[in-house]
Amino acid sequence: MMNSCFRFVFFLSIFNLSLAQQDFQYGHYMFNPQLINPAVSGTKDAMSLNMGYRNQWTNFTGAPKTLVATLHSPFRMENAGWGLSMLGESIGPKQVFNLGFSFAYKIKLNRESKLSFGLRPRINSFNYRSDLIKLYDAEDNLITGNINRVSPNLDAGAYCYSNKYYIGLGVNHIAGNTLDVSSTGSKLMILEPHYYFTAGYASAVNENLVINPSLLIKKSVTNVVSLDLNCNVHINNSFWLGASYRLNSSVSFLANVKISKTTRFGYVFDWQTSTIRKYTSNSHELFLGFDFARNRKQIFNSRYL
Repeated sequence: MMNSCFRFVFFLSIFNLSLAQQDFQYGHYMFNPQLINPAVSGTKDAMSLNMGYRNQWTNFTGAPKTLVATLHSPFRMENAGWGLSMLGESIGPKQVFNLGFSFAYKIKLNRESKLSFGLRPRINSFNYRSDLIKLYDAEDNLITGNINRVSPNLDAGAYCYSNKYYIGLGVNHIAGNTLDVSSTGSKLMILEPHYYFTAGYASAVNENLVINPSLLIKKSVTNVVSLDLNCNVHINNSFWLGASYRLNSSVSFLANVKISKTTRFGYVFDWQTSTIRKYTSNSHELFLGFDFARNRKQIFNSRYL
């Protein structure tokens, strides 16, 4: 059944990849997959709250700063889940805020595996502050004044999982958006659909050591494929240490620690390998996660690292 599930989602991912990366960069994707796939909502037997902050290219003026938060939980009916997601990002004169509510429905494939389908209606807010821009040519005033635009959109996803593996495909901004953001009527802001394929596996060496390889493939309509390869080591059910390679972009080092039965804290350091390293320092990311079980029994799930 795992093989048939894998073929199903993998076929969808290859099909969609044949179609510019505008979405946020996120090193903790394996700890908070709900951000890129609404079908993850309610797939843990607990209410899960995750937050993250990313400071990209630290000494680069106007570089991206991203704040994310997600909350999701199963309904009392075991085959459904709900979730909330929030993202705020500032890049130079542009500020973006997204708020979404997701619903997921799960199908039991066998004793170990389930297949979840999810939808997430969302509201996108786009703000532009022209006072933060210095023009070399004072006559070049294509965009003048402050601009505020709000638009609806929709995300969808499929997620196949068990305690040992996960395979998912998420599609964000299905409707796409073309926003009129200039005083001349030119349509300068186009938000394209983004496709995310994720997969991960938990291999137990012994009761105190689990190896978790994972990957993330990202694609938008007009941009090349972005590939993240990651491997984390889960030690004594308390610590996670890992490294990631982002194709033609960066190498990352990850550390995550369980600071209580319900709380985890993590950090990612990105070392740039692309040509931008000549102009900027590296990137830093913080993560804070909480799992609130329905009973006092602590819930562990190695597929979430």
